[in-house]
Amino acid sequence: MSETTQPPSIESFVTGYVAPMVLPQNPGYDEPVAPAAPVRPRRWPLLFGGMTLGGVIATVPAVIVALALAPADTSAGPTASAPTVSASSSTGGGGTPVASAPAEQGEVGDRLTDVGITLTVTSAEFVPDVMVSDSTGSASATYTPQGPGDDARYFAVRTHVVNDGQKSIDLACSSPIANALIDDRGRKFDPLDSLYKIQGNPICNDALQPGFEADMTYVYRVPSSVTITSWSFADAADPTSFSRPGTIVQVD
Repeated sequence: MSETTQPPSIESFVTGYVAPMVLPQNPGYDEPVAPAAPVRPRRWPLLFGGMTLGGVIATVPAVIVALALAPADTSAGPTASAPTVSASSSTGGGGTPVASAPAEQGEVGDRLTDVGITLTVTSAEFVPDVMVSDSTGSASATYTPQGPGDDARYFAVRTHVVNDGQKSIDLACSSPIANALIDDRGRKFDPLDSLYKIQGNPICNDALQPGFEADMTYVYRVPSSVTITSWSFADAADPTSFSRPGTIVQVD
């Protein structure tokens, strides 16, 4: 028995379409012909596509929340820190470094104060010699001139000192005033020893009480070719007096 089938039409691809029965061309038998099975569309691509789309939609809010909660990126480098204080300055309460004030400056004749010392330089000059006593100093001491020696000169700084501190000071023997003579190269010279032997200076142990004042001469032995520019002084009772510039007096 032979049978002929017609080519499928476009309607056979429509969902739910039932193909018509095709009768055999040879009607010699009365055997019924089974209907063709309907063509069903493939649903799994739509199923998996829907699952994928749903997963993407569900993931987007989670990503947004994660980005919002993520810590800020600090890989751009450290932020600028507040400027630190110089380590060479004096310290305040608790050892915290504090900025030191610039040194006060003046000239001969100016009344200047450094902590508890108020001082006026009355004259500053080279001198050929100084009058020195061979004793510890007294009202009846005798004085003779003393020269600086070869290739040297004396430079005398005469001052008037007021004790504005809290206790007495011994100007001639205990060195309560840190001082130095400075040349044009920044070199610092120390005064002569035994300043109490110089005529006009207080004698040893002659304590200058707070609120009182006295004259004091500082003499320095320097090279003959030196150029003197300034003189510095500081209250030696101040712990920073030997590490800071002090008060500067221009004497050139």
